[in-house]
Amino acid sequence: MPALMSANEFRKKSSKFLARRKNPIIRDLDKLLSLYHASPDNPRRRLKIVILIYVWCQQYLYGGGGTGSRGGVGELLQQATATLKDPSSEMTLKLAHQGARWKDGDMQTPSSMKAKAMGQGYQMEPLLPGKGSVGGVALEHQLKRINTPALRGLFEDKITADLDRKGTQYTMKDVIRQAEDAMATAGIAEFLDVFVAFTADRSYATRADFEYCNKHQRNQYLLHFDSASGLCYRDDQLGIPYTTDVGNQQGWALYAMDLNHRLYAKPSSQVPDGAFNHSSFMSGKPVICAGAIEFDPAGRLRSISNESGHYRPTLGDLAHALHILHADFNVDLLGVEAVANAGGTKTTMDAYQCMSIYANYPRSSLADF
Repeated sequence: MPALMSANEFRKKSSKFLARRKNPIIRDLDKLLSLYHASPDNPRRRLKIVILIYVWCQQYLYGGGGTGSRGGVGELLQQATATLKDPSSEMTLKLAHQGARWKDGDMQTPSSMKAKAMGQGYQMEPLLPGKGSVGGVALEHQLKRINTPALRGLFEDKITADLDRKGTQYTMKDVIRQAEDAMATAGIAEFLDVFVAFTADRSYATRADFEYCNKHQRNQYLLHFDSASGLCYRDDQLGIPYTTDVGNQQGWALYAMDLNHRLYAKPSSQVPDGAFNHSSFMSGKPVICAGAIEFDPAGRLRSISNESGHYRPTLGDLAHALHILHADFNVDLLGVEAVANAGGTKTTMDAYQCMSIYANYPRSSLADF
């Protein structure tokens, strides 16, 4: 794997002008390089760090930091690009996608780590860095968009823009298919270039950020179940039933079930601007399933779906969620509707019928990246 310059080398190359040394991106590149060279026995961690270095170098140059090798950024970008395009990096990515772990320089791949969690179906996703994932480096607010749902949306934006420019007639289903094909075949650098190009665009930069919850914020959306009755409540004292009915109108709520089987929901009436979405609950991290959910005034489950544009859960994921609700929380599925969206086609079925699909659906035991 190609080598990156040391943090000391980068400091010397970027210290010619004092103002540049005060640039937060430059300072964070220092930290990232130090972390990179301090992790020789962790290929996956090193590759995550290179991904961040690649993105930050691109953002610095796009943002008026200059072109070429100003401050050593251009040279570091060339080194990061060579690393990402190296065959050993691609192999590390594929092994990490399959659940590989490294310890003391040796790769370990226990069979229990083979399953894939929802939200990790694409080639790149297991290595996308999450917020604060590389040693507490102060990530820029835009960097939080480097996650599965955001990148999927960016690929769709890119495909749509290309089709519009050519005057091509298309449907959203066509866009999604082309975007997913592009994501599945893209190399690491190509994958990230889509992110960099769109975040550098002024119209994109002025878009409102997606709202992401920290662990304290998401607790306000956590639902509680009475294991005896299977009814849903707002509070852990089981005193206030959770319902999606608003006044006399039947409503619904966004929901996401995390890998620990916790269910979070927010009424659709409280998310009119689209800034809050399914990936907001877990800050873009993998979930078991997500979609729309309805509860009657007594807290009884009425319907549940897998309609999430960000996570795109399968019918099997919806069956998995129903299995958890029934087995873990004693939720009565009699009369409950399961609405499955597959390829743009909605199918409504009995929840018990849907849950039976889970018998042939592998459990996910992959640790949350």
